[in-house]
Amino acid sequence: MAGRGLFLFLVYVPLLVLAASAAGGAATTRIEALALAIPIGRQWSLFWRSIALALGVAVVGTAAGVLAATVLQPWRSGPRRYLRWLVLAMIPVPPYVHALAWMAVLFRFNSRLTAWDWPALPLTGSLVAGWVELMALLPLAVGLALVALDAVPPELIEAGRIARSDVRVLARVVLPLAGPLILAGTGLLFLLSVLDYSIPSLFQVNVYALAIFADYSATGQVVRALAMALPMVILAVMVVALTQSRWRQAAERPVRPGAALSAPPAWPSWFRLLQGLALVVLMLQMLVPFASLLASVGSWNHFVETVVPARDELAFSLGIAAAAAALCTLPALAVAHRLALRGRHARWWWALASLPLAVPAPLVGIGMILLWNRPSLPPLYNSAAMPVLAGAARFAPLAAIVLAAQLRRIDPLLVDAMRVYQRHPAGGWLRVQLPMLAPGLLAAGGLVFALTLGELGATLLVAPPGRGTLTIRIYNYLHFGASDAVAGLCLVMTAATLAGGILTVTAFAAGSRLLAGGTKT
Repeated sequence: MAGRGLFLFLVYVPLLVLAASAAGGAATTRIEALALAIPIGRQWSLFWRSIALALGVAVVGTAAGVLAATVLQPWRSGPRRYLRWLVLAMIPVPPYVHALAWMAVLFRFNSRLTAWDWPALPLTGSLVAGWVELMALLPLAVGLALVALDAVPPELIEAGRIARSDVRVLARVVLPLAGPLILAGTGLLFLLSVLDYSIPSLFQVNVYALAIFADYSATGQVVRALAMALPMVILAVMVVALTQSRWRQAAERPVRPGAALSAPPAWPSWFRLLQGLALVVLMLQMLVPFASLLASVGSWNHFVETVVPARDELAFSLGIAAAAAALCTLPALAVAHRLALRGRHARWWWALASLPLAVPAPLVGIGMILLWNRPSLPPLYNSAAMPVLAGAARFAPLAAIVLAAQLRRIDPLLVDAMRVYQRHPAGGWLRVQLPMLAPGLLAAGGLVFALTLGELGATLLVAPPGRGTLTIRIYNYLHFGASDAVAGLCLVMTAATLAGGILTVTAFAAGSRLLAGGTKT
């Protein structure tokens, strides 16, 4: 009970304080803010530009993810399985790393084009921003597609292969069955893209999420920020409401690790061409950040000269990320026990865990300021605790969902046997349940660590004076165009977040193998 209470406090109290502050504002201010809640004029243009950009990223990302997943899905053993896990480990790499990498690639490519008297490619605009956003979200798109395809019972595929070709079975059996989960993945990609302003702002594209942050930074009025965010929040809540039931069903579905087809699929040449294009894009997504950043860094001395001045920010960022992971893992576990159940109460908890994903990051930061900037509360405001709390508030729901998936993989018969033979509840939990939960705890902690390390939207508002994170330093450098100076910092950030991603997928894969082995025996 205490763990669930702490989860709700971390995630929801800042948002409730934000809503209460807006409701208690001056009447004239509220009336003026009502006009901002209805996007007209420039706001209307920004709103629909944001939707169009996010929808394009989500649709193309889903198509590329499904095509790549049809190739990666059979790679369950042998050396190729490591590439499958590496794709998933790239999920937490911050978007601005991809932005810097592709900026450098486009700059070098344009240098060649101008040398040949050819027109240069655009370095700014919605097309470039959409491409970089796609690169940032592509590993997640592949992971979501793998979840959707793995949810299709292999016996149904085998039955269809008796009478039809593999591509017809894909179109008539696999995609219709996996379609709801695929569409739910599209919704999640859309949600993450429409709420992000970091990549569009770097490519000089004004979007609605950036307008919310800019207005609050200029006026400091909570009512205006909340009113401006209302259309975006309503849209995001609708997306969450339409998709969370599908992900709840996926998490509740029993998993059969290692299920494979009797023979590899035989795809027609045109489909193999599409798969090849998707794999090329996926390889570019993984290789370009490393290759471009290494080329920009140049020598080891240049790397050291770039990283050493930022050592304080690096240490501060690592400490913040580790503290956020430690703070929210156990509360997330308490909520995960509710998510792993079935019935009406589980649906309510799934709604509580999913809805925070619809809140723009700047609103979380504003709510944190309103909550903790009070003399009657502990002196956490303007301290290092604020970014920790912001990271926990933003990513504790994701940790709960990861842990719920791990709990659903534990055979309830093992838990019942533990309760029969245990001498003491604490001893049974430590000797039986904790080892089975350990991979999920490591995966959830690693995910929160990696995501907090690259978090920008809320941290930018709550970071204490004079104590910025490495992400804030990189983001500020990128706006000044200092790409060479920041390449070394992005390499460090990529290595740190990739390490968190590898820890997450390795722990989750190890947990699946452990529980599968326990079930067989």
